[in-house]
Amino acid sequence: MQSTIFFCIFALSKPHRPMIISRLFRSRQFVFCVMLCCAVLLASCSNKAAIASVEYVLQNAEQEPAEALERIASVNRKQIRGSRDRARYALAYSEALYYNRIDSNCDTLVTPMMHYYLYDDEHHAERARALYQYASVMHNMDKPTEAMYALLESEASIDVEDDLKLRALIYRLMGSLYGGECLYKNALESFYKALDAIELTELDFHRAYIQYEIGEVLCLTKHYDQAEEILNSVKTISIEKGYWDLLSLTLHTLSDVYIATNRMADCGAIIQYFETYQCPLLFELNYYYICAIYYSSIGNEDEAFKNISIADSYPNDANVSPELLKYYVYSNLQYCDQALEWLSCYTEQQEEVMLDILELPLLNTQVQLLAKDVEIAEHRAKNTRLYTTIIITMVILVVLLLFIHVRGKIKRQQHDIEEYMSIIDELRANSNIVRGSLSKDVNKLFGRPFSDINNLCEMYYADSSVSWKTSHIISSVRGIVDSITNNETNIQKLEGIVNLHCDNIIAKLKINYPKLNNKEIKFIIYSLSGFSSRSICLLLDIDAAAISRLKYKIKEKIGNEEFLIFQGYINMCMEGDL
Repeated sequence: MQSTIFFCIFALSKPHRPMIISRLFRSRQFVFCVMLCCAVLLASCSNKAAIASVEYVLQNAEQEPAEALERIASVNRKQIRGSRDRARYALAYSEALYYNRIDSNCDTLVTPMMHYYLYDDEHHAERARALYQYASVMHNMDKPTEAMYALLESEASIDVEDDLKLRALIYRLMGSLYGGECLYKNALESFYKALDAIELTELDFHRAYIQYEIGEVLCLTKHYDQAEEILNSVKTISIEKGYWDLLSLTLHTLSDVYIATNRMADCGAIIQYFETYQCPLLFELNYYYICAIYYSSIGNEDEAFKNISIADSYPNDANVSPELLKYYVYSNLQYCDQALEWLSCYTEQQEEVMLDILELPLLNTQVQLLAKDVEIAEHRAKNTRLYTTIIITMVILVVLLLFIHVRGKIKRQQHDIEEYMSIIDELRANSNIVRGSLSKDVNKLFGRPFSDINNLCEMYYADSSVSWKTSHIISSVRGIVDSITNNETNIQKLEGIVNLHCDNIIAKLKINYPKLNNKEIKFIIYSLSGFSSRSICLLLDIDAAAISRLKYKIKEKIGNEEFLIFQGYINMCMEGDL
């Protein structure tokens, strides 16, 4: 029964607090959920070594292209998880191929990159690079509309975080797309924008190449004087810098200018340049036709037909019109019938070309781009609605869980209160018995009720200013105090009474907490015996403020739980005095 009373007093010493969190942490369901969440997080995280390789390639692909390609090729793609990490992996791989001058037409590589960066409004520098790489792949796959759309989006990002080289590359590819679709005005505008950007850098090759492309478009639009001027400038730079591939392209285009302006002697100079600098014959078919036209212009029929025969052995090239070139050869050789025949074939071919031009996709690009913009806007609106729905659902769920939690807490508190009320009723009956028996033994020990001792001490503190009462109270109190404090036998007997009625608590404290000193042990004995705080002050010869400090020290030495137990016994023996 003593243990039951002791537990109840301890339970009632502080307000009851539901142990929901503690129970949750100990539940198997919680542990399983934690493990599942950790597994999901680990599964959704990319491998650190793989990410480090991606970072290396993104930073060093241009300076160390071979090493970058080797590093990115060694990355296991399955180790890359998350839309952003997959997009950056695709960007790194694309740039590694690009700087190694390997044309890529793998749309499966760049599609995740496009899907992520198209809707990315934060990483503008990466977005511009990624969409340019995507456009390059689409250009290689002969998908000009997709390429142009990616370039326009890339242009929007480059306006936010300017990169002169990338800006030049974007406009250069735009010009190539427009030129390939015979939109020469748009092509020139884009090439000149690229040239303006590249002029502020030290990238001589890119500058010369863009100038060549401008000259090529000027030649196609029959601005031969301007084309010749800029192409001769590119020719000079290419010879000085050793850009032999670019020199070959420039010589081919210059030959078109000279043939169109009937400057056959200059065509001979072009042939001489090819032989002098041993330029690679990038367009062999066109080269042999140039030779045939030149030799026909000087009357060397054998060489002319020999070069035509060689040219005919090569497959057709979309950039070369054999019909027109043969017309020039037969016209120079005065074979009028054959010349007219080839001219007629060329005219028919041009009509077909014009019909093809009308079907080129970039003529309808603006409409398609507007449709794409609408699609993107709808996609973003759909995502916004989805996010809003998710947030509202989560809020409702949280509110519902809070309501369930609070309701359950209130029910548990009501249930606990009902249980505590029944325990309190039982406790009151038992504590009355314990307090009564303990008081009888203490009264018997000192020969008077300890309530009289407490009353005398109260009078001492309350009436110490009245002289005639003070001497009587002091003498009475001193006698009582001396009889208690100077008599170790009485203190030992008092300790025995406390142990008897309070579950041997003093003996347990001495064994379990040897750091408790004599004054603290006496304080506990006096408290549990039923002496008031003021009585204890006189018995221990301390002031009222020292009582709080003494209790704090005891609490520190024996711990919070044992102190509450000790305080519970005091509350049982006294009526809330301490």
